[in-house]
Amino acid sequence: MSSYKIIALMGKAKSGKDTFGEMLLRANPDGARVAFADKLKEICGEMFDLSALAADCATDGRYACLFVSAPLNIPRGVASPPNALAIK
Repeated sequence: MSSYKIIALMGKAKSGKDTFGEMLLRANPDGARVAFADKLKEICGEMFDLSALAADCATDGRYACLFVSAPLNIPRGVASPPNALAIK
């Protein structure tokens, strides 16, 4: 029975996580690199049309925002569809 070791790297952007991960893969060629947030980013990109936000960011040059999904107030509802808000 083989065992797997999982090493997770986390930190701020541009902190060297990819560089260190590449060094680990060179040392252990049987390893695999998995980016946990890639699938989440893909799903968000499919759920929300971000083209209007991208155009607005290009217009004013501000690309930082708080991206949230606020619940809708639906009388007698038990769930809410995604309601994207980008707060700049």
